[in-house]
Amino acid sequence: MVRRPNPCRRSSAPLVGAAGNRPLLRASPSSRIEIHSSKAARMTNPAFDTAKAHQYFSADCFNRTWGFIDKADRTPEEAEQMLLLALASLWHWTQREDRTDQNLSVGYWLVSRAQALCGRGEEARRYGQLALEAAQQGDADAFTSGYAYEALARAASISGTSDKMGEYLVQARKAAEQVEDEESKSWLLDDLKTIG
Repeated sequence: MVRRPNPCRRSSAPLVGAAGNRPLLRASPSSRIEIHSSKAARMTNPAFDTAKAHQYFSADCFNRTWGFIDKADRTPEEAEQMLLLALASLWHWTQREDRTDQNLSVGYWLVSRAQALCGRGEEARRYGQLALEAAQQGDADAFTSGYAYEALARAASISGTSDKMGEYLVQARKAAEQVEDEESKSWLLDDLKTIG
């Protein structure tokens, strides 16, 4: 068995800038990252439009996550990429001034689905709950609310709590009945059939 380095392990080795300049970052004894370069300080005012970057990456990471969700045989590395993309999409949504509660609900749902596909029931439940809370806070449509319940049902299924799974499936089906667009309703109902 090949042992891989733990990416979460702290290293005291500094990250060195170009041409051997002073270190850009170094881990301090308190595990805080300290910035040691004027180049790094200039990053607070990037030469690009951050609002457009958030707009681009919120959608791009969302769409790229689907490439991994739809893949039948994901490697562990691909599963990790799927999770990172889903989280990146959500983070970029949280930075957008034009976001809605519905956008956030869908972002939380995506992270929940990625967590569920990786067998992480508790994290899937947590993000499913956040999806539901965001949907209920705003003016989310029945489709979005239905998928929030779908996320919670899927998380309960993975966690082995069939009573909760049943409750959430009932709520998701009620929401599905209120979805007017037939194609959207069909997507939700088809996804509900895959739980359990």
